[in-house]
Amino acid sequence: MSNSDISNFDHRVDGTDSNSIPSAQVSFRGKTLSFSKPSITAMFLDYSYVMWFTSQNSYIEHKFLKEADQNDISIQAGLDEFQLFHILEQKMACIIFAYTALEAFANSQIPDDYVYINNRSDKKCFEQYSKSQIERFISLDTKLGDILPEILDLASPKGTSTWEKYLSLKKLRDEIIHCKSAPTTQETNQIFKDLFSETVINPCLEAKDIIGYFLNSLKPDNQPMWFKEFYKVERETPKSFFDWADSPAADK
Repeated sequence: MSNSDISNFDHRVDGTDSNSIPSAQVSFRGKTLSFSKPSITAMFLDYSYVMWFTSQNSYIEHKFLKEADQNDISIQAGLDEFQLFHILEQKMACIIFAYTALEAFANSQIPDDYVYINNRSDKKCFEQYSKSQIERFISLDTKLGDILPEILDLASPKGTSTWEKYLSLKKLRDEIIHCKSAPTTQETNQIFKDLFSETVINPCLEAKDIIGYFLNSLKPDNQPMWFKEFYKVERETPKSFFDWADSPAADK
């Protein structure tokens, strides 16, 4: 992996005071390795961005497609189809890591002593969930739509453009994670349609915007470093999977 594949924003878990950042220690080759404790959310988000950036630029560099006629597009002569498969892998990884960043963020925002009280569906009683139980048994929909707004004293994002972004990302992630094994099923074909869709924008930045719904409610001094610095390292890369067609470097 080259330096160009690694973003340089601060992954550390705390906010602005570098002296307060906790450290982690692990056993490594018979010795103790110490390092600043990183934000799991930041790492997932970062790798999601790297995968998106890599897939976009690979798509441009390989110039895969040629227009056979007005209705059909085919792989350029002499190029291996597996190169295109690798790009699809990168796009799927981007989506999965973007969604996982949301899961990690939601769990990280729940105080250790928080108790979620839920009115059971049969209305016979209330259920109480500790933080560890919330992390394991409560859906991300409920965490983002109900629990985090209660913790941060915010209106629920449900019904907003932020919620639509979340539902769109969830749909893509679920299509990949829960796809059927048979390659000819309608569900599997839908995955490829969505991966090639020109309307699907960078899932990483969408996830960051969803996180921003909650963190933008905090004063800048209370926002984590990785969140404030993330856009500063955004690379020059097409916003759409097919923007390569408008690039001077692309052969048409």
